[in-house]
Amino acid sequence: MRWNDCGGGYRCATLRVPVDYEKPMGRTIPLSLIELPSTDPAHRIGTLVVDPGGPGDSGVGFLRAAGAVYSNVLRRRFDIVAFDPRGVAASAGIRCATDAQLDRLFHDDQSPTSAKGRQRYLADVQAEVKGCTRSAAQKALLAHVGTVEAATDIDTIRRALGQKTLTYFGFSYGTYLGATWVDLFPRTVRGAVLDAALDPGLDLAGMAIGQAKGFEGALDRFFAYCGCTATYDALAKQVVARPIPGGGGRTVAAGELFYAVTATVYARARWAVLAQALRDARNGDGAGLLALSDSYTRRNGAGHYDDSFDAFNAVTCLDHAAPRGEPAWFAVAQRARKVAPRIGAGVVYSGLQCAVWPVPARPARIPHGRGAPPVLVVGTTHDPATPYAWAQAMARDLDGARLLTRDGDGHTAYGRSGCVRAAVDAYLVSRTLPAKGTRCASTS
Repeated sequence: MRWNDCGGGYRCATLRVPVDYEKPMGRTIPLSLIELPSTDPAHRIGTLVVDPGGPGDSGVGFLRAAGAVYSNVLRRRFDIVAFDPRGVAASAGIRCATDAQLDRLFHDDQSPTSAKGRQRYLADVQAEVKGCTRSAAQKALLAHVGTVEAATDIDTIRRALGQKTLTYFGFSYGTYLGATWVDLFPRTVRGAVLDAALDPGLDLAGMAIGQAKGFEGALDRFFAYCGCTATYDALAKQVVARPIPGGGGRTVAAGELFYAVTATVYARARWAVLAQALRDARNGDGAGLLALSDSYTRRNGAGHYDDSFDAFNAVTCLDHAAPRGEPAWFAVAQRARKVAPRIGAGVVYSGLQCAVWPVPARPARIPHGRGAPPVLVVGTTHDPATPYAWAQAMARDLDGARLLTRDGDGHTAYGRSGCVRAAVDAYLVSRTLPAKGTRCASTS
């Protein structure tokens, strides 16, 4: 593997990896990598591999856009390396749906109750999923984009770098990827931070119900902040029957309202934006809600979507067992509706792809990391996307792991608390774990 200057102080490279590690001499795909070199090479510790989560998010794009997320301490002591996981962006990115198909899918009611609404949404989901197998090469790749393969890719990167060990820092889904890597390659682990952890013991229905509760709780906390419960409830009823103009010939229907809310509760800093967008929508202007929805679904100003949604489904549906068929998945959504009446059914039913996915799931074992050094798991008490209980579960599952808690709202902790940042940096540099039971306040 050869690094080349790619502007902005970054270096880029491409590494070929087998599609199927059980057939190492068979077909290969490219892994796209990026490196932010240490600012103090004389005191460099080694390489810190980072992953932004998703699944489906580009690590290359994340590090290039958000290198400043990492403290000056980490910038000095590590070469920071990210990569597009297999099936994502420049690493043989999975592409299933056209822009027009995604426009329809994200416009649909994500929590339909009528037979007609369910049939329409199922048809749009099936059209998207059908596109995933449009070529023989992509169809073959769908069976090999799971987290076990991605974790094995990390070890391939380690060997290409010529290093005995790596240090790892993953957010959200990246915690599951990191825990799997720790479990599969414990002797190559220098240390690992897992921020906003998943619970590897849950199947997809259990994860969806957990997220439904998490997003509903965040929505309730948003309502307490804005005092706009009645406004939201009125809009939620209106847009099902009469979408709101959003500008440019587009409208805000139930789907866009759902994704606008989902996008915003990830970060408390965006609550004021959502509150204003809801007020504008009640006055007939849905542009604010449409902009929030587009930010979540990755639709740009030209109406083009990136491949993150397709990649998310490809990895998720392979990694986790799910009820098969629309009726079974609708039943899970109805369970969610009971415990999270406003948004729960949408959180679950928006994952209908896995109920009709063309490749059988291959759930990995629960990672325990036996033989690896202790890792640091970070959880946030009111994280909507990865509930705090999931971080507690991962800390229990991984041998010797230490749990660090942030009290607050929003998804992930490192960039939202100076206390968390200091504890994480100390662990990554010196491998010193924070004291048991350490809790940190939020700063954003």
